[in-house]
Amino acid sequence: MTQVNESLLLIDGHSLAYRAFHALPVENFSTSTGQSTNAIYGFISMLINVLRDESPSHVAVAFDLGRQTFRLEEYPEYKAGRAKTPPEFHPQIDLIKDIVVAMGITVVTKEGFEADDALATMARMGTEAGAQVEVMSGDKDSFQLSNDSVTILYPKRGVSDLNRMTPAAIEEKYAVTPVNYRGLAALVGEKADNLPGVPGVGDKTAAKWLAAYGDLPGVLENADAIKGKVGEKLRDHISEVERNFRLNRLLDDVDLGLTYADLKWGEGDPSELSSLFDQLEFQALGKRLSAIFGEEAVPEEASGPAREVSVETLDVPALLEKMADSDVLALDSDARYELGHGDVRILAVSGAPDEAWVVDLAEAGEADVSKLSSALRSKTLILHSSKTQIKAWRSLGLDVDDVAGDTALAAYLLVPDQRSYELQQIALERAGIELSDAESDSGQLALDLESDQTAQTHGHRAAALLEVHDILAAKIDEANMSQVYRDIELPLVPVLARMELAGIAVDEAGLSGLIDEFTKQANASAELAYEAIGHEVNLGSPKQLQTVLFDELDMPKTK
Repeated sequence: MTQVNESLLLIDGHSLAYRAFHALPVENFSTSTGQSTNAIYGFISMLINVLRDESPSHVAVAFDLGRQTFRLEEYPEYKAGRAKTPPEFHPQIDLIKDIVVAMGITVVTKEGFEADDALATMARMGTEAGAQVEVMSGDKDSFQLSNDSVTILYPKRGVSDLNRMTPAAIEEKYAVTPVNYRGLAALVGEKADNLPGVPGVGDKTAAKWLAAYGDLPGVLENADAIKGKVGEKLRDHISEVERNFRLNRLLDDVDLGLTYADLKWGEGDPSELSSLFDQLEFQALGKRLSAIFGEEAVPEEASGPAREVSVETLDVPALLEKMADSDVLALDSDARYELGHGDVRILAVSGAPDEAWVVDLAEAGEADVSKLSSALRSKTLILHSSKTQIKAWRSLGLDVDDVAGDTALAAYLLVPDQRSYELQQIALERAGIELSDAESDSGQLALDLESDQTAQTHGHRAAALLEVHDILAAKIDEANMSQVYRDIELPLVPVLARMELAGIAVDEAGLSGLIDEFTKQANASAELAYEAIGHEVNLGSPKQLQTVLFDELDMPKTK
């Protein structure tokens, strides 16, 4: 008998893997043997997060077996026109399946049916068993499954940012119930499935019809009562709408050869997981899996050696002594620079990947800051987002110009269209190093070192910079961008910092004169317009201009 706390998590494997593939640059994720891993990494990372957040008792991942389904038999153009799947994607699907199975999760496929039908069938099983069901899918067709027992987890962006599409959320967004979402989709059409809808009919019109007539069959029965061109277009395309309505129904009675009990999340195979993660060269993911499965779930070798960093909190004189033996230093700080004002208090310095020293600059005197500036200028410095830090440091008298490495800048050169260049993300993706955010749980920057966690956070970030920059610099060399990076971009950082600190002089009197002149010209043009029209109107009102141009002046109407 199902227990009250049981819950079923269902995942659309192909949908989420494809989103992961496009969310993470394929060129940044591959093994030393050339195996692309971006879809695998993104999918498993997503899976770990949702397992951690939802804590389901039963889990299943459904995959498509191919395009040949009963829908394609009825409508050969079904899903035609989709962009060709990149060759790097397909080989990753089997590896995803292998990892999911090794995690003790059921993988479900059914010849002749889509993954959506398997999800609908398993959702019904879970509901009948009394479980709360969550369906994670990037396909809006899944909205028709939502009810008091079933919530759709719909990715807004990539695979990590999820909307919980309850019946109330669906009705708020689309003005239809989940049951009627299928009818709305049939009327509007679904571009992704190559199911054209009624021309000119959008979500609002379709929702209005469904509200007026109850459901899609009601709309079609009353098609003759719908006036205007849109009603005429509906009557002209009734057969297509009926076809869409048949094809977009998710079947919940497919014989999958399993029961709800078979979906129980099992213990998995730790040794197989370890082998797969070794093969794919995943380190950070192994550590994250251990947090869910327990310390023994993913053996130590699968997640890589533990990263030990010794972090000391020092005053400036002691820091200068520590720095003396290192030619290359990595620096991290809580630097902020906005609207011409800089602020910095915490500075972390590292001379090796296993050690870092942290100083509270608010407790340092002017003489100590001057000595620290002089010492840093004699070193080779590695930073992240160096321009912001250089500008903020100047506000405290910490004057640093030359930067030998900037991990944010290097990452940008390698992937100019990446969504984020935060150190956390770059360290994880490039070096498998997991770092804490520099902000506290409340979202505010920690401004003191009373908490050891503050020192640890900045110290670990500084120590990671050395390793991360070495990896990025090697990639820069491989991409033949060394000259651009070292001879153009890095020397430009302090130049831009000085320019932004100096700002731009503004001739206020000159600007005021221009405003007066432009105002006079605008007023003169308005008077000419009023003269041509014969009376004054609001020239900023499209509706009033429409009346003047096409009704009063009888100008020809165009699109």
